[in-house]
Amino acid sequence: MNKGPGKTAQPLTALFGKFALVGVLNTFVHAATTIALVELLQVHPVPSSVAGFLLAVSVSFVLNTFWTFRQSDNLQQRFLRFLVVSVTAMLLNTLIMYVAVSVFEFHYLLGLLAVLLIVPIYNFTLNLKWSYRVE
Repeated sequence: MNKGPGKTAQPLTALFGKFALVGVLNTFVHAATTIALVELLQVHPVPSSVAGFLLAVSVSFVLNTFWTFRQSDNLQQRFLRFLVVSVTAMLLNTLIMYVAVSVFEFHYLLGLLAVLLIVPIYNFTLNLKWSYRVE
C-alpha cells in the first residue's frame, strides 16, 4: 500500500530491518562480484569493486523501492535521487578502495571490508531522508 511520498504504514524499525536485509543481499552481490572479477578474471580490485557496487545498486533500487518503502509513485524523480546518492556512494567506494590498495598497499580484502562498513551507512542515511523522504 502506497501512502504517498514519505508516507508509510510501516514503523521505522520495519523499514530499517528491510533496508538492512536488502543491504545484506547487496553486500553479498558486491563482494561476490568483486572477488570473482579479481580472483577468476584477474581484473584490478578498483574497477572490480566499482562493477560489484553498480550491480548491487541496481538490485537495491528495485528491492528498496517496491519492497522496503513500497513507494511506486514518482519513480523517475525517485530514481534520479537514488542515482545521485548511489553515484556519490560509488565515488566514496572507489576512493576508499583506491586509498586502501594503491596508497596504503593493503590487501584488497581490507579495502573491501572498509567499503562494506562505511558505504552502507552513508546509503541508508541519504536514501531514507532524501530519496524516499520517510517522515
